[in-house]
Amino acid sequence: AMLYIMSYGFLLRVRSEALALRIGYNGESSKLLAPRVHSALCFDGSKLTFRLARRKNKPGGSVLIRWCACKLSKLLCPVHVLGPWVQSMKAGSMPFACFSGDKALAALRIRLARLQIPDHGCYILHDFRRGHAQDLMERGASLCTILRAGEWSSSAFTAYLDTAELEARAVIEGLRDGSSEEDE
Repeated sequence: AMLYIMSYGFLLRVRSEALALRIGYNGESSKLLAPRVHSALCFDGSKLTFRLARRKNKPGGSVLIRWCACKLSKLLCPVHVLGPWVQSMKAGSMPFACFSGDKALAALRIRLARLQIPDHGCYILHDFRRGHAQDLMERGASLCTILRAGEWSSSAFTAYLDTAELEARAVIEGLRDGSSEEDE
């Protein structure tokens, strides 16, 4: 469950970003990013910091910070759900080391089947990233906010979302910005 919440909350690519996670030292994830350490997660009591040595569109690395999100969902709040979990582990531990990408996918589908989710066999690990982008859009986030949250460098993320809805939002954002030619 923590893998799923973390992947959703940080819009992670499960196979290449989440599974290699190490737990940070007393809120200092930077100490763990030695040459062979890919990612580290730290909790300082008020926020979670996820550091990646490199990312698909950011080869120089990335720092993702998440604050309390209880107003949106107490079940998915990174600070109050993941924070205590991080604190319960020894610094340097790798909580998902026992999972390969295939094992993580199989475990997800087994859990979804137990929950009687329709079409449980069609879900993939990337759905956490895709789902959070969709949720942001449905909550009214701007396109810029969605791009920043997922650290997308192109419009490739639009393949995850309802493009008709995106186009309608883009028009509204353009009007709000005063970019209408009639005003000139």
